[in-house]
Amino acid sequence: MVLLQIGQLMARPAPRQGWRIPSGMTASSHAPSPAQSPSVGITAVALMAGLQATGSLSRNAERQTVSMLGQMCAENELIALRLRRQLPDTGNRSVECTQAGRLLQVEVSVRPTPNPNFRRVDARVLSQGEYVLKLSTVMGRH
Repeated sequence: MVLLQIGQLMARPAPRQGWRIPSGMTASSHAPSPAQSPSVGITAVALMAGLQATGSLSRNAERQTVSMLGQMCAENELIALRLRRQLPDTGNRSVECTQAGRLLQVEVSVRPTPNPNFRRVDARVLSQGEYVLKLSTVMGRH
């Protein structure tokens, strides 16, 4: 694409002959074609940016929903351990949790602490094999 200076696009008066078209140009070449119009390119870029923003908002809303449902599953598992009213056994276990029609996997890990009266409990939540969130707490003897 060749950029012309404004002075080259304007017709120049010839002495006693009126207006003339600069050499190498025809009367129809003064107006830019739609393919060369910068406004078409600007509009295309703006539309693509809008599409990307819409996709980003959709992904964020989905991620927030899965995170909230995962937090409910993790909290349910930690509450279930507290309701037993005994110190949980060390080790790992995996539990399936269904929230709002979604199947989530909760991995509960119980580890000892330096103080034998307490245990560290981690609940990791996965959705379709992808890590969603992790909640950790310390539980003691009742």
